[in-house]
Amino acid sequence: MDSEPQEETRTVSEEIEKNKTLKMKLKGCERKLVLIQKEQRKIWRELGDSYEFLKKYCKHDWRRENYSYSPLVCSKCGVGE
Repeated sequence: MDSEPQEETRTVSEEIEKNKTLKMKLKGCERKLVLIQKEQRKIWRELGDSYEFLKKYCKHDWRRENYSYSPLVCSKCGVGE
């Protein structure tokens, strides 16, 4: 059995290119993440507006789940108190 370590088959220039490629991929992912987070914030705002509208104008039918300290929830619109 040889106790000599195997020679690296990668070269420095190949590794530099791989590193550049991975960094570009990471930047692309980060840009996509920022766009997704912006869309998520927009949806949360719209959901909040919808919630406030329903809270104000729905003729609520308040119900409570069958467990201790369960919150009141409207069975029509889903708004919680």
